[in-house]
Amino acid sequence: MDTDKKITPKAYARRVHHPLEDRLLPFSAYCGTLDLRIMKILFYVALILSAMAAYVQACISNGGACQADGSLGNCCSGFCYQQAGWAEGYCKNR
Repeated sequence: MDTDKKITPKAYARRVHHPLEDRLLPFSAYCGTLDLRIMKILFYVALILSAMAAYVQACISNGGACQADGSLGNCCSGFCYQQAGWAEGYCKNR
């Protein structure tokens, strides 16, 4: 058997034809659209997680100093206890 023999275009055209060959696409054709869908999903997941992280960092935990008007930030509990005359209040659960 001669291993140095190159396959010519005519020899390639005479090869045995598989009956399913016309209906099958190369594997990369299936992966291309799948990769794009996965990348879209991962992009939206990252976007949602970054928005949630910004919200969590922006709120003041219970016991932290706050202003009733929200000028120092918002309480995570949503309630700033500040009585009249106090310079600042503190965050707590209702």
